[in-house]
Amino acid sequence: MCPLQTPAPTSEAPSALAARLPSKQTIAFAMTVVRYKPPELKYIKLLRQHIAKGRRENALSSVYSHLDRSAYWRSEAERGRAALRSAEKEAIGLRREIATLKGKLDDRPSSPVKKRKKVDTDVVLVPRSPKKTKRAASPMRSGPLVTDLTIEEEYSQAGEIGNELLRAVFHILEALKPGRRTETDELSYHIERACSVIPSIVQEELVKLTADPNASGEQCKAALTVATRALATVLAGYTRLGKTQPQSPGSAVPGKVTYAMVVMFRNLVDQLTVLSDRGATKKENVDDNISASANARPATARPATSHAQGGASRPSTARPSSPKKAKAKVPGRVKNPKDEKVKENPILALYTTFLGKVIDMIDPKVESNHALFEGFTYCVLNHLGKRLYTIVFGKTRAPTLEAEIKQGFDLHPDETSPNPIPTQELSHEQKQTRLEAPYLLHLLNRVMIAAPAFYGNVHGIKNSTKTKNVNKAPAKNTLAISAKECLQRTLVNCMFGTEGVVDDPFKEYLRMPGPGEGTMTVQKIKEVDVTKHFQEEIWRCLGWDILAKEGEW
Repeated sequence: MCPLQTPAPTSEAPSALAARLPSKQTIAFAMTVVRYKPPELKYIKLLRQHIAKGRRENALSSVYSHLDRSAYWRSEAERGRAALRSAEKEAIGLRREIATLKGKLDDRPSSPVKKRKKVDTDVVLVPRSPKKTKRAASPMRSGPLVTDLTIEEEYSQAGEIGNELLRAVFHILEALKPGRRTETDELSYHIERACSVIPSIVQEELVKLTADPNASGEQCKAALTVATRALATVLAGYTRLGKTQPQSPGSAVPGKVTYAMVVMFRNLVDQLTVLSDRGATKKENVDDNISASANARPATARPATSHAQGGASRPSTARPSSPKKAKAKVPGRVKNPKDEKVKENPILALYTTFLGKVIDMIDPKVESNHALFEGFTYCVLNHLGKRLYTIVFGKTRAPTLEAEIKQGFDLHPDETSPNPIPTQELSHEQKQTRLEAPYLLHLLNRVMIAAPAFYGNVHGIKNSTKTKNVNKAPAKNTLAISAKECLQRTLVNCMFGTEGVVDDPFKEYLRMPGPGEGTMTVQKIKEVDVTKHFQEEIWRCLGWDILAKEGEW
């Protein structure tokens, strides 16, 4: 048997192994980095942040991942934003302390107390009427602004979101100080920032209230108080923008600010669904408990055989029971659902009052507020139209006409069948609508009361020769017919949707405002090629088919 032959070592194997091993300098550098790195730094974890999934060309990549060189700069940008927020928070805290100290200094009397003059003993004092007390100087009027930043606990209870709202409100208040030039871009930014935070604070409290069935409305009331104060500041800043913009060569308030405020109000109105869902679920649980207890009563009663056994053991001399006592008890009269009265929901009532106050805060004397009121009105009518559709048709409206037709066939498969369709119980959405209906009517009334000041009113007097009171004042809060028709069309569109509806320019209706156009970016072109690029773009937009047209135009 021949021994196994082992391959003789060649000079190529050590060279290949040496090529794979790092050099001594690399090993020394790696050991130095590992030994002397700060303990809080984790290089492996940081390196993994720079590895992205997928293959990418022109990058260090494998089949499944590649090196993302922009991750470092994104992380640096995030660190910079975090440092900026921290510095901004500290700066606002210091500025608030300065404002508090200045307020304490202003409380001191402006002039020192005068000493009482000495009265000569030879002078006879004559009594006279006392001097009228001087009226104290009236405080500076600041419009509807009622936000008090000294109550910091109310904002801090909302956590980091409340602190962010506090910073935004403070910046708006600083911009609204008298004698200070209004920076429209800065003020617009902080208004948008506050509008994005306010619904989150309210929603967070409503979610807590919904999760805990035994929770009271005190926390919700505190959150609504904070939101009301912040909204007063935001509306004051919006009014300042409306008064400042016409003075500058331009137009009214930027559309993105109006859009941000309308989206904020839409999110606040949508929270009615959360509250009605909580109320409907609570009522369903109560009804289930009542029905369960009613079904459990016959099982606990004594069986009929026990009565027979008891009768057999009774002696013959016993008197027979009277027929009156033998009669079974008549069950209690069941209440008719039509006779039940609507019970007030305290949380829904409180929240609807809050929404009504927001609508009443809008000043109709400022021209820029008209677009804001139109957006708020559209939000109310949109929610109202959806609920009205549910009441009329017993279901929620589908997003498209095709889905609506399919939904109708599913609910009524065969209407010609001889078997009658059994009456179905109210769905969860219908129960929600019944809870929201009184409060939506309250919101609609608030809108209709405020509408004449924004859309225009009409005189309540007819031109007649028989009328004697010619100098009678016109009727107030009477909405113009054109404005009323506009609101009616808006409600119909919100109820049935606008799919397939031909847009008539002569029939106005309210729409959801757009986010506004961004800043125009000019394409980078060399100055020499401006004329050539201009001609090419004109012909590209206009089309060469116009130049190719022959004959008369």
